[in-house]
Amino acid sequence: MAFKTVGIDCSHSSLARLNEISQHGPAASQIEIMLIGPERPRDEVEYRAIQDQLSDSSLSKRQRKEAARRLEDADLKEVDRAFMETSAAAGIMLSKALEKMPKLRRMFMLGQRRMDAPNEDILPPSQRTTSRLFSMILSSLALSRVQLEKLEVQHFGCDYPDQGISLRALCVPPEYRYCLSKLSKLELAIETNESSLPNTPASLSSIDLFLKHTPLLTELCLSFVSTNWKDTKAILGRIARSVVLPQLKRLDFNGMRCAGIDLKRFLQNHQALQVVHFANLDIDGPGTFTNILDSLADLQHLTDFKSRQIAQNGFRTTFPTLCLVEVSSPSLGWDALVREFGEEITDEPISMVNQHPYSGGAEEWEGVSEKLRDLSRDLFVTDQSRSSDYSGFYVWW
Repeated sequence: MAFKTVGIDCSHSSLARLNEISQHGPAASQIEIMLIGPERPRDEVEYRAIQDQLSDSSLSKRQRKEAARRLEDADLKEVDRAFMETSAAAGIMLSKALEKMPKLRRMFMLGQRRMDAPNEDILPPSQRTTSRLFSMILSSLALSRVQLEKLEVQHFGCDYPDQGISLRALCVPPEYRYCLSKLSKLELAIETNESSLPNTPASLSSIDLFLKHTPLLTELCLSFVSTNWKDTKAILGRIARSVVLPQLKRLDFNGMRCAGIDLKRFLQNHQALQVVHFANLDIDGPGTFTNILDSLADLQHLTDFKSRQIAQNGFRTTFPTLCLVEVSSPSLGWDALVREFGEEITDEPISMVNQHPYSGGAEEWEGVSEKLRDLSRDLFVTDQSRSSDYSGFYVWW
């Protein structure tokens, strides 16, 4: 039996089995794609019990908050120490398996999903498995001297707080440069709110330094999963000032606050862009969304632009006359109406046309540059602000 593409799906706990499989040369040598995910989180009950002890009425609110912060930081360090002790063998097993996979070019990594616990801005450190798994994967790639072409950390939305890679996990040593140097596609879901402690200057520089190891990128997708957009403005500023990717053709930014002048600078430094998608951005400062649209109109190779739920200085923007119009399946309410009245309404399959006032787009068939300038003139900044509902989308008030 012949296969066009061979892939393998595994998790942290199945690395020993993966290592066994890799020793069968003919099978392992054909693997081109790997999907790897973490285990389900543990120890939440114990963590909650410790937190409950901080509700002692003899402590002031400020004292309880400070105690919780100290507990969180101590627990984070302890979990990291335990992970380092237990992951060495797993990292060695993964690197040995990778050595037997000369055709491996693409790796998907699934972030930890926590669907059965209440939403929180900051997750217990014992459940932050995504960053540590990412660090182990990178070290294994470096040890095995594997050069991936595509590395994708999947992002499912802001309703699962621990999906992002921490800034600390992106602080990689120079010897990792080799395994990143041939990447053509990079997709990262990043968590900037790992701790209530401030991010350090070194961690804020981690993403731009990481991107400097990827000179051949043609596709870049950065999603920030922190619901409060902590430090995303400073991070994009560093990227805009120091990162130039000469071959970049596709750009996706999702879930960040950014200075308009920084976003404009980044676009101007990447004239080869063909596809640009923005979602859930707050463009801050003197540089406006109108300026961004005008800059995009100047990109000679752009064939596809989409934006969804963009705010300007905290206030939502709309396209009153040129908003995105999409065809979709009918709503549940319409289905009920059809069932009640039957052929009096229609006896043909139904498609609904929906307007999305917070979304805009420009495609090649309609003339991208001209459409972007029309969008720039149509843009309206409302007096309504945005706030997250933790679902991966945004509620506009």
